[in-house]
Amino acid sequence: MAKKKTPILKKVSLFIITTLVVIFLLEILLRSTYSLYSNYNTEMWRYSSELKQKSSYPGLGHEHVPNKTSFLYGVEIKTNSLGLRANKEYKIPKPRGIKRILILGDSITMGWGVEYNNTYPKVLETLLNKNTNQTYEVINTGVGNYNAINELATLKKLLKLEPDMVILGFYINDIEEIYYCSEIVCWLERNSYLYAFVYDKIIKLKYRGETNYKNYYLNLYKDEKLRNNLKRTLNQMIQIANNNSIYFIFVNIPEFHEFKNYPFEEVDQFIEREIINNSTITYINLLPKFKNETLENIWVSYEDPHPNAKGHRIIANSIFQKIINLV
Repeated sequence: MAKKKTPILKKVSLFIITTLVVIFLLEILLRSTYSLYSNYNTEMWRYSSELKQKSSYPGLGHEHVPNKTSFLYGVEIKTNSLGLRANKEYKIPKPRGIKRILILGDSITMGWGVEYNNTYPKVLETLLNKNTNQTYEVINTGVGNYNAINELATLKKLLKLEPDMVILGFYINDIEEIYYCSEIVCWLERNSYLYAFVYDKIIKLKYRGETNYKNYYLNLYKDEKLRNNLKRTLNQMIQIANNNSIYFIFVNIPEFHEFKNYPFEEVDQFIEREIINNSTITYINLLPKFKNETLENIWVSYEDPHPNAKGHRIIANSIFQKIINLV
């Protein structure tokens, strides 16, 4: 019997060794040729690999690596000691004479694919400092893949910055649940170009066609558990702001695939009916500001629906016009 097993063991061993060698060679090939196939998905992978880390703060899940600079999707992304995209540090306690606005959000707020000075938080800061007699610091707390729960945790964590106003840059996918990877998968995500290459192909297959993304988002808002979680989380944000005498501004950023025949008006109606109408906060629906814009003039690139510098200017100007009498 032992003699019969030996060839099988040899075959299995040879298969395993061959597979590992092929994987190793593919990894080397993909690393050396990255510039030839890099795209939105693979650059997002590099963002996650280079600039994100697990967070020990309750509810935060992940955060930016502090004091790190990476060049991603054509722009520099630099973090300060708090892990915020910023070109400065923010003093604690807040200096006298400074007004602070804390902006919560995800990769849109962070400014994916957009130079720092063109991000809507920075443009808003410039507008406020040019057109008022106050000195403003508009603090960009956006992190890619944040949902409402992450944004609530960010608010709690950064109350120490003593904001006078909090702006939530809400996006339709803030209702999503985030599932964090196991140690092995996380290691692969951080280190393997082959993993990133395969992941890119899977994502493209999964979300090809416009009906896929529409149905995906609409189905999220049909889930009662997710709706209740979102309502509870947003109401907690509003309550924290009220308890600390902080203005709370809810900015509803539209989904960037279709403006004229917007497919998510029922989502906006849910937000307005369940959250806005039951509070005294200031609400800004940005969809009307984008209705006459074409996608090619707003997207970061042909494959990436994040807003470009023009899109960020529209967001910043809309917020400025709404809050100028509040600040």
